[in-house]
Amino acid sequence: MSTFSYHQRQIDLLRDQLPNISTEKLDEYAKVFLEKTSHIKYQKRGVMPFEMFTIFVFCKELNITTLIESGTARGMSIELLASVMPDIKMITVENFERKYNYEIPTKDRLAHLTNIEFITGDGAIVLKELAQKLSDESVGVFIDGPKDGPAITLATELNTYSNIKFVSCHDLHEGLKYCPYNDTDFRKEYEYLNDV
Repeated sequence: MSTFSYHQRQIDLLRDQLPNISTEKLDEYAKVFLEKTSHIKYQKRGVMPFEMFTIFVFCKELNITTLIESGTARGMSIELLASVMPDIKMITVENFERKYNYEIPTKDRLAHLTNIEFITGDGAIVLKELAQKLSDESVGVFIDGPKDGPAITLATELNTYSNIKFVSCHDLHEGLKYCPYNDTDFRKEYEYLNDV
């Protein structure tokens, strides 16, 4: 069996955003995450499992009932999250028409995960509609598309809804045209995970 370890950056990030979380609790979460996801085959250009560990911890600690993802692609992140949290409703949004031919293979591969709902559409529009529709839910959001400035704009807008407990953007890198990456206040507020 493979092992799972989280990075110091993740621990620092989790402790900053969730100051009451203990090392023992993180170890417990890591054990559960590994048990439920170690069988999952990596999908080309997909997220790394340790990145989704951070989202998993936020969902558990913030009592999320629905997780919305924008940017399904081949479904690596939603597969990891739906596998480790079968009790949480997962909604994943992708504009499959303008993407590569991922839709049918992704949906077929993930059909056994009955807690996933697939929506075809523009995440920048659909996520705001879902935020309003799910007003009685405790919602977490993971944005893996759009990227760059549109992701930041969407995250900022979603962060105004009281039912949205966290918004996480993936792939915010130094040097992106619209990303205020070196702005410490921005990073503390919005960058819950990021590729290293």
